Amino acid sequence: MGWRQQPPAAKPADGAEGGSEAAAGASKRGEAAAEPAPIDDLAARTAAAARAAYATEEQAAEAAAAAVAAAAAAAARLAADADALAAAQAANRAVVELYFHTYNSGHYKVLEHIVHPRYKYDGLLDLGARRGREAMRSMMGGWRDCLPDLAIGHELFVAVGADKVTFRWVIRGSHSTQGSVLLGVPAPPPGGPAPPPRLLVRGVTTLTLREGRICRKVSHANAASTLAQLGAAEHPVIPL
Repeated sequence: MGWRQQPPAAKPADGAEGGSEAAAGASKRGEAAAEPAPIDDLAARTAAAARAAYATEEQAAEAAAAAVAAAAAAAARLAADADALAAAQAANRAVVELYFHTYNSGHYKVLEHIVHPRYKYDGLLDLGARRGREAMRSMMGGWRDCLPDLAIGHELFVAVGADKVTFRWVIRGSHSTQGSVLLGVPAPPPGGPAPPPRLLVRGVTTLTLREGRICRKVSHANAASTLAQLGAAEHPVIPL
């Protein structure tokens, strides 16, 4: 996606009556015809649906009042059975701790138990069409194979309802495995002029669980910083 330069408008002939107006009209019509089609992305779709949801501000306010009342009633029902929700959240936390154990140890057999067969990954690595436990193993292996000293930790656990866990994670390790490629960047050859880059990667992940197993992972990391540490990009300086 980029900018497209429009050709200059035709110059009217000397003495042509109304030439400037006709040229201006043609220029405007050309600009309108050359406008790119709307981009079908998440932001555009979400914004369009949000704007079209209610015709007037009064309708939106009425719907908001009803939504708040429904949420309050749901919260009251949960409060009546808070122990059940707390138990579900604790159980989910235990599953996520086993996820981190597998990430740090390479004990992939654990994935047979904690990953749903229809697991889907949305994150930094390109896993192609992989789904299910193969996708989880490929994601973990993509990091572990490149960083033999990989260590991944977590903090700021937040349980969301009875089926989601969100946390901040940190990866440390050296991209030193000979022949490995991380985010399209090959590891430096052994004995070369530059030592293997020591990485510090941070991100935020939300795991969704179904029937006690991880069925979806949505993960966001600072790709620009990671590529800069790998020597493949220059991290932009953002003025304050």
